Amino acid sequence: MESVLYRFEPLRNGGPPTLRIRRSKNKSSAIIEILRKKSLIIVDEIDGEWWHIHTDEWKGWCNVETNGEEAKVLVEIDNYREYEAFKGRNVFWCFGCCMLGKDAGFFLFTNVLILLPSITMFYYSIPLHFINYKIVNICMSILLLFSLVNLWAAAFTDPGIIPRQPLHETAVLEAGTVIGEHGSKYCETCNIYRPPRAKHCSHCDNCVECFDHHCPWTGNCVAKRNYSYFFRFLTSMTAYLIVMSGLCLFMLYCNMRDDKNKNFIQRLFLAIIDDPCVSMTAFIAIVCCLSVWSLCTFHLYIVSIGETTNEHLRRVWHRVENPYDKGCLSNYIDACFPSLHSSLLPSMWEYRSAEEYLRRYGVGHKSKGMISGIKSAASNACRIISPMGTNSNSNTEIKPLLGKRNDSKYDSV
Repeated sequence: MESVLYRFEPLRNGGPPTLRIRRSKNKSSAIIEILRKKSLIIVDEIDGEWWHIHTDEWKGWCNVETNGEEAKVLVEIDNYREYEAFKGRNVFWCFGCCMLGKDAGFFLFTNVLILLPSITMFYYSIPLHFINYKIVNICMSILLLFSLVNLWAAAFTDPGIIPRQPLHETAVLEAGTVIGEHGSKYCETCNIYRPPRAKHCSHCDNCVECFDHHCPWTGNCVAKRNYSYFFRFLTSMTAYLIVMSGLCLFMLYCNMRDDKNKNFIQRLFLAIIDDPCVSMTAFIAIVCCLSVWSLCTFHLYIVSIGETTNEHLRRVWHRVENPYDKGCLSNYIDACFPSLHSSLLPSMWEYRSAEEYLRRYGVGHKSKGMISGIKSAASNACRIISPMGTNSNSNTEIKPLLGKRNDSKYDSV
């Protein structure tokens, strides 16, 4: 039969949440893959209740009872949205219009942690303790809004994900590219040669350009295209928490009773009990301020020396000169203004035809991949021999273009 594109959709009303893929047409056969979330698969053979399905990473047999629940989770489709074929662990909202990292739930928690104490302060505590409370609220609201806008921009902006290449194709190394610790590296998961400063994020399962770190509070990686938003959020939120902590301590001081029979500690304890709203807000603000302030100080330092968090922790530029250090002032200017680099990813909400998906991952890809692999290997061999080709030395190891392993989740850096 011809290859057909299906969508696996786990049932929510008590149906089977998973689909087990086996090595052979036998229920006792080894399980090579378990589908747990919505995904696209290719069916190229049906033998009774046994369906042969595959993607770019694996292939196997699945027992599909035509009158059972398994048949309901496989839906034949003619088109799909681009985000459904995305291989990383990112979370998509609004049919692919919004893309976050793996920790989307943590991003929502961050917003609640910031907004809940702030709203309580603006509408309850500050009006009770300040005559001109509107001016205080306006100033605090502007600083809070600036912080939240940068937080949302850092969360919803593509950090600089490098698109994967199908595993049946051969990764091509551009002429003049240097392989090594400070040059390009091959990623077995994405099947690409990622550029310098890029890293494969184990959380989101993507190669990201100029990778800094994966931030669970923003729910996204912090890298080339969203670091400026993260840096501005960090500095503005630090200032906001310092002011918020100061206001809370001032209001607690104003609530202290003027009792000569009690010392300062006793009066402060009574003030904390009498105004639990301000006390709780002060506790949250001070704890968050200490952690955010220490993180902000660290990033102020690494920006001044032109390093990323990943490079600093790995001591990449400990023994050699950092070519990305432009000087303290220029580094801060680059960190404060957003990157103008366009995203390498396609529009995730756009529709694609099933034929296009099959051409890329399905029909006849083995022979095509073998021919392209031979051509690419010959081309790269010529580049290595040519004096104008790849710069290689005795300490540089180039990974083989043919016969690469695909069982590794991500390569170490």
